[in-house]
Amino acid sequence: MWAGKWLIDTHNGYSNTPPINVDLYPMVKSHLDKHFEKLEKRLDKGMTPYNLRNCAYHDKFFENKIIYPRMNPKGIFAFDKNGMILNDSLIMLIGSKLHYLLGVLNSNLIGWYISKIAPTIGKGNIVGKVYLETIPIPIVSKKITTETNLLVEEALTITSHQSNWEIETQMNNLLFEFHGLSKKEIDIVNSDLVNL
Repeated sequence: MWAGKWLIDTHNGYSNTPPINVDLYPMVKSHLDKHFEKLEKRLDKGMTPYNLRNCAYHDKFFENKIIYPRMNPKGIFAFDKNGMILNDSLIMLIGSKLHYLLGVLNSNLIGWYISKIAPTIGKGNIVGKVYLETIPIPIVSKKITTETNLLVEEALTITSHQSNWEIETQMNNLLFEFHGLSKKEIDIVNSDLVNL
């Protein structure tokens, strides 16, 4: 849900996109002029005090991506296809096979794994890059990848909580079966997550 706030992205240019010329946006320039002394002193400015410093991955914000908060209580990952620009409290994953990856990352098994490896502060685990890179993402058969993709695509198009719960259950069962977990191990994973 939109919070009614805007982000001023006076970028310094990227790929084939030229830097923002703030003179073309008089209302934005007028707003920024109120803070010009601070802008001028910034060490991280771009071509002008109004421009942000270079961001090598600026164009990646506009690709499909998985996003997640660094403070993540149970390993909650979301899919963005709307070009959301993130601040430093969120991390993005780009690349191929995003639906499969989203399904795996949101599974109870990976949520349980994150709760065991990532340090906890307050009511959430810190899931930074170093911890994310240790998550064992299974290389599976084309059949399981296809099933996972279909489940995730279905979950992304429905709004009913009950239907999403049914899809999550199917996804969890698929991954439990793939990893060969016993009923006792599945119960441990599920009960640990309830207590987080």
